Amino acid sequence: MTHPTQPVIALESKVARAYLLSMAETLAKSVSCEVTGEAAGQVAKCIAVMQHMAQQLTPIEDDSAAAQMDREVAVSDLIAVWHDIAALAEAETGYAAIAERIAQAPVTIRSFDFAGFETYLSTHLRGGRGTRITDSRILPGGRSKITALVQQSGATDLPADLVIRQDWAAGAVPGNSVVSEYALIRHLHAAGLLVPEPLLLERENVLGSPFMVVSRIAGHAAGTFFVPPKSERLALDLADQLARLHSLPANEFAAFGVPLGARKRDQMLAALDDWRSLQDRVGSPIRIIDIALSWMKDKYREIDETPLSLVHNDIGPHNLMMADDGLSAILDWEFACLDHPAIDLGYIRPWIGKLLPWERFMDNYRAAGGPLIPSETIDFYALWGWVRLYTLLIRARDAATKGIIRDIDVVHNIVESTQPMLLQIARDLGKVLEGDKA
Repeated sequence: MTHPTQPVIALESKVARAYLLSMAETLAKSVSCEVTGEAAGQVAKCIAVMQHMAQQLTPIEDDSAAAQMDREVAVSDLIAVWHDIAALAEAETGYAAIAERIAQAPVTIRSFDFAGFETYLSTHLRGGRGTRITDSRILPGGRSKITALVQQSGATDLPADLVIRQDWAAGAVPGNSVVSEYALIRHLHAAGLLVPEPLLLERENVLGSPFMVVSRIAGHAAGTFFVPPKSERLALDLADQLARLHSLPANEFAAFGVPLGARKRDQMLAALDDWRSLQDRVGSPIRIIDIALSWMKDKYREIDETPLSLVHNDIGPHNLMMADDGLSAILDWEFACLDHPAIDLGYIRPWIGKLLPWERFMDNYRAAGGPLIPSETIDFYALWGWVRLYTLLIRARDAATKGIIRDIDVVHNIVESTQPMLLQIARDLGKVLEGDKA
């Protein structure tokens, strides 16, 4: 007798409703106004279908005495019809309310005040009255920042191509700011690492929230989170950059506010307990996560005492730029902290292994000055990093479910990343459990 395979994670109706509303709102706010003719009608139909589906997924609280009677005793056909009429009328009212909310809701689609930025540059010493924005666009993706590309002409002391990073109030990861990220990039750029050149920082809310301006790096994005480019050179370049990063004096970065990660034993335990609590509150019941958290709680005291290093903490292909088959820049330092260097190594190991043998990568890392780290420690932090990232996803999913976030890029990231991430956690977990048995 065979048993059907059950999904590891099932989509709850309230979560599905949130995803549908995010799609409907994105289409209504940022797509429908850009299309015309027959395409506009098709977009409007998609919005309507999504709104209807979202309304039908809304749980109806009905504790009336009549409803209770229906559950307990048989009622006449006439009473049943009247009850169905009331339920259908309520559904129509619910649909109208959803449509009205989407029509009138504040725009949470990513936006940037390019006209205001042009005015800002025209009054800045590095810009001047002749500064004009000649082209601009917002880049998709990102969990807590708005990123935009700008071309300008006429500025007295700025390159033609600029990248803007602005704090985003509707982001999925509140609490980190471009202000601290800018200070870190300045130090890394001065140390010769492959990062964008920092150009401007505006701490005040002149355009709604703080923003920074950096140089645009030649090349293209190295890949997506789970799909790296087929480039050994990129992997070897990254080995060199990580070795240099992890060798920088940690105290210099602590002096200007780079946060300390969960490096001490009590901090690691607190992080594990926090992840467990979050999983119990808003996560789906998944054995893989429960087992991983229990295993790390058994092992965290065994982590070696490697000195603190500056770690990027989110160093996937999505945050790398490449040119001529090699690494041209490491981007998005918003999660950087002072912690164990194995955090970065464990995080990148799955995708680096698709480009070249892990042992070769580590040989190059050590040759470039990276610290010697036990393989068991990298195993631990591989699991640590992926579970931490999973908790960020379920935090974002909870925010989307509650209507705090209505952003299709965030929702798409949740939907696309959750199952591959669980698969990687399962693989790493299987590896360490096999090792424990040996």
